[in-house]
Amino acid sequence: MVELKKSQKWYPYVLILPTFLAIGIILLYPMFKGLMLSFQNYILSKPVPKNERFIGLGNYIEMFKDPIFLISLKKTAYWIVFSVGLQALMGLLVALVLDQKFPLRALVRGLVLIPWVLPSVVSALLWSWILDGTYGLFNDWLMRLHIINQNIPWLANPKTAFGSVIATNVWKGFPFFAISFLAGLQAIPKNLYEAAEIDGANMWQRFWAVTMPHLKPILITSTVLRIIWTANTTDLIFTMTQGGPGYTTNVLALYTYLKAWSELNFGYSSAMAIILMGIIIVFISIYIRLINKSREGGI
Repeated sequence: MVELKKSQKWYPYVLILPTFLAIGIILLYPMFKGLMLSFQNYILSKPVPKNERFIGLGNYIEMFKDPIFLISLKKTAYWIVFSVGLQALMGLLVALVLDQKFPLRALVRGLVLIPWVLPSVVSALLWSWILDGTYGLFNDWLMRLHIINQNIPWLANPKTAFGSVIATNVWKGFPFFAISFLAGLQAIPKNLYEAAEIDGANMWQRFWAVTMPHLKPILITSTVLRIIWTANTTDLIFTMTQGGPGYTTNVLALYTYLKAWSELNFGYSSAMAIILMGIIIVFISIYIRLINKSREGGI
């Protein structure tokens, strides 16, 4: 074997050095800076000598005394579970339909992507108009069907605002699951279904014995990505409700954003961002553990 020169041994590391530098500047340094800020009383609107004062766990202690933070924490759990869960379920159903042969199938597959490719702010404005309590289309449809007899302020009513925002997020996010599942369905060998049918398996049994095992890797990857994206969503909720009415739609990501850019309290908002990152890691860990148990026959 030809021995490489010293310069040749270092050559691969030199090639990937720009990538590591970019990751360090774009990702690692902001994360480290955010962690450091979470231990400081860093309020940009205060005089400079009072800024960046080290207070240890003061922000974290204050956070769990903050009733708005506790409300936001609970809303974040609901936001992640219902948004991602319903997106996955709706995406799977749509993928199963799109996998069948029917006229204009290619066109329908393209149209399904529209909610996903629309910017979040556009989607939020669109659904704010549809759900408007005075002239919204949704109220008009329900009244024409005689389901309601007066307009409902969907985004202004504390009982319906959070569900309305979740429904909008589900509409926007389900195409991601649908296209991912559709790609997985098309990769499943057809002879597996034929063999299962010969063995006497009905449609439901074929779905659980053949379809779902092949879709599990896609389900894991897609769900993990959507958990991360959904937990960090601020633009859609901010545009539709700004966290209201009251704090009924105030999730943690939005509260962190408002603390940072409305009150300029970067120390407190950094602490909340660290907690949010921990919540995301916990959700992902639980989900992956459940999937692994199901593979082993544990559930």
